[in-house]
Amino acid sequence: MAYGCQRLGSPREELQRVDAVFSGEVSNVNREKIEFKVEKIWKGPRTKRISVKHGYEQSDCTYVFVVGRKYLVYAYGKGIFSTHVCTRTKELDKASDDLKELGEGKEP
Repeated sequence: MAYGCQRLGSPREELQRVDAVFSGEVSNVNREKIEFKVEKIWKGPRTKRISVKHGYEQSDCTYVFVVGRKYLVYAYGKGIFSTHVCTRTKELDKASDDLKELGEGKEP
């Protein structure tokens, strides 16, 4: 966890706290946003593509996403989502505990 982050709650607690939780593959990254091809949704819009804007202009709080990798994303916002390192966002292959607690997501 980055410096200054508050202690994170459990996956279920964070699900209540954030505005969207989804898993998906990064299809594009540019200066303004990260585009995801959505695979499962636990909270938020049921859509096949979601864009997440970069957090804090490449600061210590910016989560670095890589095209082609899959992530479990906890995001804030209405319509325009954002995330940062002080969330439970992580690569999907490291999210088994979260996925177990969140249960089966919905198809987009």
